[in-house]
Amino acid sequence: MSEVRREEKITRYLLEKKEIRSNGKLHWRALLPNRDGETSVYRISECSEQDIWVTGLHDVAAARGKVLIGRGDLHASSVYDKALNIRPDTNLVSNHADIIGWPEEKDRLQAIAIDLAAEADVKKV
Repeated sequence: MSEVRREEKITRYLLEKKEIRSNGKLHWRALLPNRDGETSVYRISECSEQDIWVTGLHDVAAARGKVLIGRGDLHASSVYDKALNIRPDTNLVSNHADIIGWPEEKDRLQAIAIDLAAEADVKKV
């Protein structure tokens, strides 16, 4: 797919209750990168609400044998403003992308994740 534009919305699907704080906000740990330095997200600007949930249920949760708890929606501009990048999947029909460019220093990485989580809009199943 094409480059992720700043005005696009992306979502991080949530598969564990601990990824949503008791106040209903996104927990920063939900955005931490995996061992490869990537945080998996999906592009949702051009999707219906129903399609967004279907993707989370089938392509993400069921594929991992987990239950979908919710999602955290963000504007791509929030990610870019933190000096991170969003790499779209090379599969032309996939809405999948990865947040990349995370700093190696744990304190900086955590601070960025905290800032992004504060800007996220959580939707529960």
